[in-house]
This record gives sequence, structure tokens and C-alpha cells, in this order.
Amino acid sequence: MKNYELVLAEEGYYTVSNSPTVEELKQYYQDKYWQEVTGFNVNLSVVEQTYISNTVKLKGYVVEQFLRSSNNSLVDIGTGEGHTLNFFNKCGWEVLG
Repeated sequence: MKNYELVLAEEGYYTVSNSPTVEELKQYYQDKYWQEVTGFNVNLSVVEQTYISNTVKLKGYVVEQFLRSSNNSLVDIGTGEGHTLNFFNKCGWEVLG
């Protein structure tokens, strides 16, 4: 794949320069992502479950320590299998992925 760069748009949000084409994305997910990343319907080992749990708990800790908010809402872009959304939802947050 090409090299991509995060750039600030005139409207004030960040976007990716030189975005991949639909065909490039299809090829990437077909050939690489789903070959290397645990799929949704795969049974996870205890080690994988523990890793995911600890990673999500670390995100929760960082948010609690450094990004406190009174509205407790989270938008997760690139949700994947939803582990982060599930964690924050169980903590009473309003979540969207």
C-alpha cells in the first residue's frame, strides 16, 4: 500500500491524504488483514482473551486519568470486534462504533 499522511483539513478536522482506493482496501483486507488478525467468529485462547482485556483496561485507565469528561460518551472509529465499546458500555458510557 501507499504511504499515507494525516493532514488538517480547512474545516478543522484531520483526514488522510492520498486515501486508498476501494480496490486497494478490498485487496488489503482480503490478502493481509483477515489473514493476520483474529476474525470475529474465531475462538480466542485464554492468552488472547487476557491480552485484549488488559489492552482495553489500559485504555480505560488512560481515559480516566488524562481525558476525563462529564458526558462519558465514546465514538470508536475502526471498532473492530467491539471490545473497547463493550468495556466502556459496561462502565456506563454511551458508546457508538
